[in-house]
Amino acid sequence: MRSASNFAWGTLDVGAFVMIHDKSAPSDSDWDACIGELASYRARAPRPCALILTDGGAPTGAQRRRLDALVSDSPPTAVVSDAVVVRFVVASLALMNASIATFSSREIVKAWRHLGVGAADAIRGRTELRRIAETLSPTFVTLRNAIDAHGA
Repeated sequence: MRSASNFAWGTLDVGAFVMIHDKSAPSDSDWDACIGELASYRARAPRPCALILTDGGAPTGAQRRRLDALVSDSPPTAVVSDAVVVRFVVASLALMNASIATFSSREIVKAWRHLGVGAADAIRGRTELRRIAETLSPTFVTLRNAIDAHGA
């Protein structure tokens, strides 16, 4: 797992690639490092999927274009956020792409299911997210809410 002041990313042991945003966009250098790691993950993952937790931050337009060039096949993606704007945008995207779905932090178990992660692995995923949260600043509210709501 790699992290910057407002963005963290990496591969979870349960097989999902995770991106964790605060309320701001990642820097270009952090985003490019994340995209490089995502490309490596996709090359070795038997069934790639992504879990994104965000307080409202998202990649810039230019950053999204670099991501789109890498993931044109639309792997299962769960975006977990309590930010209304994020949930609206992702729900709009889901109208054209059923592989992406949005969930509130209280719905983290549903997010795991959307990714095809079973109950036992979801519990392991929660443990991993908790470990990640301990290394990040307390500004990552959605991550902490999802950990607290897991299993609820």
